[in-house]
Amino acid sequence: MRIYPELEAAMRADDARRYAALLHDDFAYVRHKSKDTLDRTRMEALLSNVWSNGNRTIEAMRCLYENDDILVIHTVLSFANGTREGAMIVNMKRDGKILRTETGVSDLS
Repeated sequence: MRIYPELEAAMRADDARRYAALLHDDFAYVRHKSKDTLDRTRMEALLSNVWSNGNRTIEAMRCLYENDDILVIHTVLSFANGTREGAMIVNMKRDGKILRTETGVSDLS
């Protein structure tokens, strides 16, 4: 089951609640630098904060690969503070929802 179109729409609309609806009940986001994890509730709160008030703009976003087990996305983001990042987002899926997300980010500023 493809979920990328809905995920992309949620991200472009800055809709953290819509995005969180795509997350499995056992969801875990592993931060690439600190390796700490966020559950579904904490992830929605993080996204609400990061996406608020036009804090970031999606310059480019594309699905590199999706099947029933994995969704891989590449995106380029610019932020209100003038920085830019390229992000590789790897989402492991279960039961048609995102179970685990890990990211790798490169500074493009």
